[in-house]
Amino acid sequence: MSDIEKKLEETPPEVLRTFLVRELAADPDLERRFHSFLDTSDLDVYELRDEIETKYGYQSAPNFTTYEDRAESYIEKGRYRDAATIYRAIFEAGRDHLHEFDPHRGGFEHDETFQDAIASYATTIREANLPHEEKHEYIEYCFDQWINEHEEGGFPQHFREALWELCTTEDDYRYWQSLLRDRLDEQLDSDRLYGGQYDEDADTWRRGDLTTHANEEELLDGFTETAWLRGYVELLDRIDEQAELGGILNRHYPASRHLCLRYARLLVEEGEREAAITVAEYGTEAFSGSDTVGLCEFLVDQYEETDADTIIEIHLREDRIEDAFETVTNAHDLDLFEAYIDQLGAHDPAAYFDAYRREIKKAATDASRRKYYRQVAEHLQTIQTLGRDRRFENLAVAVRVPSPRPQGAIGKSE
Repeated sequence: MSDIEKKLEETPPEVLRTFLVRELAADPDLERRFHSFLDTSDLDVYELRDEIETKYGYQSAPNFTTYEDRAESYIEKGRYRDAATIYRAIFEAGRDHLHEFDPHRGGFEHDETFQDAIASYATTIREANLPHEEKHEYIEYCFDQWINEHEEGGFPQHFREALWELCTTEDDYRYWQSLLRDRLDEQLDSDRLYGGQYDEDADTWRRGDLTTHANEEELLDGFTETAWLRGYVELLDRIDEQAELGGILNRHYPASRHLCLRYARLLVEEGEREAAITVAEYGTEAFSGSDTVGLCEFLVDQYEETDADTIIEIHLREDRIEDAFETVTNAHDLDLFEAYIDQLGAHDPAAYFDAYRREIKKAATDASRRKYYRQVAEHLQTIQTLGRDRRFENLAVAVRVPSPRPQGAIGKSE
């Protein structure tokens, strides 16, 4: 028996009651926790859901304010489980009616009520400060909704966010992880999921051959399984399970842009920069459009100090002309100006001309006599394609190089 337990045994009940009344009156948060400890919800979620269902009419929804106010009153009294029951009844009843409303006639408001009820359910249980074991039923409930919504094409992101709200301790995250791992094992052969790259007893993971990507049979079955695995990877990140994280990402990074990016970042953390670039470049080729923005930004960060040309090519591939233009004009590299004048010069001819001109003048100042006529004259010929006749003539005079002969001209230059 602990010292506290001994002290409680020795203290008369009336003294304990006096102490408890005084402390509860002085500390509202303690009072709420006390109510939560004693709270054993007397509401039946199925009866309440059926009640809400009967209030739906043709393109008309119940007055949810009545139920929301009732939930708030329970929260004020510390009856968190009762409040959570009301929110659960709201979104369970509302889910079947999500597609019945015209967006211009209350549809958005109904959808928001559904989403808010899910969020409030999770927040309410979080505020209850329940012991880990007592949170199991709520974590498992939201997990089941998350899984079912994925399978039925519903709104899984809201239940996923609810799970992140509910889980606050490592024990919570590990419980969620166990539920998800069981589901992944049900859907996929465990050898396919984890493969030979991961050893649970190992402190490190083996990367394998990064130039040989997994074939379709080695990857997950589809979007749903990939989404589950993404959630599993996020959980491994949260509880810092680096060995399992590395092994799974090594095997499945080609399945999605999210896994690809996380694997590239993990490789950088491990000091494998070249391997990280290989993975990210694979991702920019395998996926497309806005899906690859994160991967492109990652590559830009990796190449920032060493390879401006690669950065520009990535920007152009993603049709990010402004970023490509800025990279060229800030690079202070004559060869880049020359290489991309056809692709980027027309974007802002005046700005391109000014930036190019500054680098030509600088090169003329720094160059030896032989290099002066060879390189500067070549760049003058290139910059002339931008037009700007008067400014071009001034530039030619400033660097003291005769104006290049216009293309197709016959005879000697003056």
